[in-house]
Amino acid sequence: RIAQAAVSLIQDKDMVFLDISTSNLALAELLMKSDRDLTVVTNMVDVLGVLARNPRIDLIFAGGQINRGRDGFWGGMTQEVKRLKPDIAFVGAVGVDVKANSVSTYDIDDGLNKAAIIAHSKRAYVVAEARKLSTDGNYDFTSLDALAGLITDTEPSPDIRAAAAELGVDIVLP
Repeated sequence: RIAQAAVSLIQDKDMVFLDISTSNLALAELLMKSDRDLTVVTNMVDVLGVLARNPRIDLIFAGGQINRGRDGFWGGMTQEVKRLKPDIAFVGAVGVDVKANSVSTYDIDDGLNKAAIIAHSKRAYVVAEARKLSTDGNYDFTSLDALAGLITDTEPSPDIRAAAAELGVDIVLP
């Protein structure tokens, strides 16, 4: 459901960054079947495998140090993505605390990569299941109001919706 909402935000000819995220893997599956001309940058191994099958997608892989548990790469070499300027980026999160205006992950290197791509993208969205709106990691990598929005799978509670509106954060639903 999150991938369906995200794909509607992508325009033909966009440069898209897909971070390590199960939602982004589902988004890659949708993009693989599309007829759009895109450039996709990713640091997720499974996303690379899926999109390599579509000749209309120019694919750039951001390597670095492998994290086998997360199916992707991060670290100093991966942070070279900050030289790119994607039109749109989709980043995963361990937790999103709308009331505290924070987005978190567990790993510092993962958070540094996410922060770098958010800072250099024209529009960046966090992709997170609604259950992650009540969880928290131990490394805040961005404030929610630094993003174009939050893409989630179900309508959040009224207090979370109000807090997001106060921050000027768009909540995108399928």
